[in-house]
Amino acid sequence: MGSQNSQLKAIECQLLAYRYLYYVKSISALSDQDYDKLEKEFLELAPSDSKIREAGSDREESYPVSAIALALHMVATKYEENNKSDKKNDNKKKKTKRKLRRRKESSEVPSNKRRKVKRD
Repeated sequence: MGSQNSQLKAIECQLLAYRYLYYVKSISALSDQDYDKLEKEFLELAPSDSKIREAGSDREESYPVSAIALALHMVATKYEENNKSDKKNDNKKKKTKRKLRRRKESSEVPSNKRRKVKRD
């Protein structure tokens, strides 16, 4: 029972983090459909005094510190993932631009000045 209780507490904290982001910070970190599904599954097993049974609030002080910390961690992690993805895309764009520039430069060189490529 202890393991199930700790799992329920972790899921409750996660749900509260999603609520905090949605109601306090106006960030939708999870689709409404996915949140509703997770909440429904949680409520089937949750104790009657769970904060999830209460309505969501836009007041930061109504959320436990653990949920706020998790929410901020989720946002930071998502930011880092997006930033890494952006850097990869930027590098690909730079490589493509360099290739195109080299092709253009090589086509501007008079044909008698171009390097001959030996073919077997």
